[in-house]
Amino acid sequence: DIPDFEPQMGDVLVWSEYRYVDAYIVGQGGTLIRNPDRSDAGHLDIPLEITQHMTDAKRRYEGMEVLELDLRHDDAFIRENFGELPEEWKFTWHNDEELLITFPNGKEKEFLPGEDILGWYEGSLKVQSCFYVTDDLKDDDLTRFQEKYRNKDDPDDKYACIDAKPKLPSGWTMEPWAGDSNVRAMYRLKGPAEEAEAAVAAVRGFYEGFHHNISEPAEYESEEEEEDESDEEDDDDDDGDEDDEDKDVEEQDDDEDENEDVVDEVDGTGENSKKKLKKF
Repeated sequence: DIPDFEPQMGDVLVWSEYRYVDAYIVGQGGTLIRNPDRSDAGHLDIPLEITQHMTDAKRRYEGMEVLELDLRHDDAFIRENFGELPEEWKFTWHNDEELLITFPNGKEKEFLPGEDILGWYEGSLKVQSCFYVTDDLKDDDLTRFQEKYRNKDDPDDKYACIDAKPKLPSGWTMEPWAGDSNVRAMYRLKGPAEEAEAAVAAVRGFYEGFHHNISEPAEYESEEEEEDESDEEDDDDDDGDEDDEDKDVEEQDDDEDENEDVVDEVDGTGENSKKKLKKF
């Protein structure tokens, strides 16, 4: 269909009924730029090719379901919520809740408004350290933990304790990690090695009075070393799982031997739709 209006720079033209599977953004000079759809799920993404010509792209697309919105370093939204940031960094406002930054060294990190971005980046350039913490909160322990870290502004918020985190030194992060059925949660913490002891102390204070376990911090200088350390941690967990599996197999074999004389072995035998234009 030919639109009965004159598309303007930044307009989104949609020919699909389902999400933004067949969508284009109007660029400079009226050129059409296909929706990048980086998720491959029909979501709308606005690339820097479009927003580099805007000074307030966030406001321009307010009210639209944009999954990823690339922004200039001096976009009004970034300046108001994150301050002055370097031009050489790449910025993407993701899912209307966090700013994803890609740094010159290839590292990526999501930030919420108010977080110390420069402090984290400077810390990421130093020798790093990581450690793990697991907790096993049940019954009275879990009730006390929920009460201690409840949302005092919203007493009905039942998930406040899930989001509660210790106050870590600048440059340190805490993220969910692999867990198992024997613990409630497992987290990996990493940051500048020079602040490792302070980070451990912060975590210990956060979990004081609750059942938890903290591993020894390990230093690394490259992403490869960090991955090796993570693999070792996973291998330790896998070894425990394999021991349990071996034990189950042995018990199963014993049961089969005991019932061998009374169990007989049995062998098993034998749409095309008219495109319609929508403008946003």
